[in-house]
Amino acid sequence: MSEIINSSEALVTMLLGFAIVSIIINLVLFIAIVCTAINTSKTNKELQEIKQILIDEKYNNMQ
Repeated sequence: MSEIINSSEALVTMLLGFAIVSIIINLVLFIAIVCTAINTSKTNKELQEIKQILIDEKYNNMQ
């Protein structure tokens, strides 16, 4: 009977370990997605600024 209990405890421990590893992996992926979104937002803002500078220069050269 104790063998069944020990194997059940081992199974629960193993499943708990898998759950913890899964949560850690999901957190890492979530952080990576958030960082990518932030960097994309910054890049888009910088590109808009560069575009506006080029438009302003083109307009000034036409005058």
